[in-house]
Amino acid sequence: MKRVACAAAIAAIVASGGVGGAPTNLDGRCPRLDFHLRVLELAPTTLARLSQKVVDRQFRRLARRCHPDVRPGDAAARERFEELNRSRASLRNCLSGRPRIEPRSNQQRQQA
Repeated sequence: MKRVACAAAIAAIVASGGVGGAPTNLDGRCPRLDFHLRVLELAPTTLARLSQKVVDRQFRRLARRCHPDVRPGDAAARERFEELNRSRASLRNCLSGRPRIEPRSNQQRQQA
């Protein structure tokens, strides 16, 4: 049921051409949708078939390149990996219908 509602919201965004310039709001659940799609290198045309499986597959493909275990000591790769993880979590929460919870970065954890 939730997936159908989310798919309808995605179809409405695609039909209106809402993704691309300004941040969009996927039925109130996914602000910055276009940003998360860009981080995960997903084209706005994938919105029609966007699912948790697609998000996870793309995340794993990109995460292999910049995982901290693959590139130890590379701060830029680590930051990229964290950004990928945040975008994946946001899109998964959006698609599941749960409220969006942003994972904290390492810097935020150290400051707390």
